[in-house]
Amino acid sequence: MTRSNDPSRRKGDRPAGGSMEQLCLPLVSDERDLRERLESSLRRPVHLVLTDNHVSMIRVRTAPDGVRLRLHRIFLDAGDEVLREVARFARTRKKPGPLIGDFIRGHLRDRPEQPPRSVRIEPRGRHYNLQVIFDKINQIYFDGRLSVPITWSQGKASRHVRRRILGSYSSRTGTIRIHPWLDRKTVPPFVLEYVVYHEMLHADLGAEVRNGRRVVHSAEFRRRERLYARWNEAEAWRG
Repeated sequence: MTRSNDPSRRKGDRPAGGSMEQLCLPLVSDERDLRERLESSLRRPVHLVLTDNHVSMIRVRTAPDGVRLRLHRIFLDAGDEVLREVARFARTRKKPGPLIGDFIRGHLRDRPEQPPRSVRIEPRGRHYNLQVIFDKINQIYFDGRLSVPITWSQGKASRHVRRRILGSYSSRTGTIRIHPWLDRKTVPPFVLEYVVYHEMLHADLGAEVRNGRRVVHSAEFRRRERLYARWNEAEAWRG
């Protein structure tokens, strides 16, 4: 096939007697372009902030001088239909349409993985061995199918540790960390087992994207969490 080198032909012109080939280019060039397109749909000033927050992909607040909108920067690549859904959500605060969820899931799936930091794995503590606990929970509740490194974190064993940081699971490193505050004789084994079980559930279920937000404690997560044999006792002990 002979390609014409005629400089008078503009990009996108249909060649005579042939089909037009489309070149896929980024739909949005910068933050200003995105803001202007949203303002065109909303017909109001938009105060736009782009973030890297994967927990809250879209946040909206109405102000007297316009709409304050925080979006994850993946929306720089959004097409007109997705942006119209974003504008509708900002205007009505009703449940976002499926286009937004599909767009977010596609971009999270296709996002290139960053090399994770090397994590020192040390499951042996002064009083508890996390690997032994992990293996026990894995057999009872997961049919032995989970393969996730588990380690004590590097935090200080302070009595002021908040409940929400007793354990964590990082999908980026694929590692479970347990706070050393739990490595004490006064902590009942079933409490530590429950915290480990909770983080293993995160590793097993991952996160859902719902209404533009990542949901890590879904209804299915809560249902399975209560399958732990001493769930009530563990929750009562943690207060």
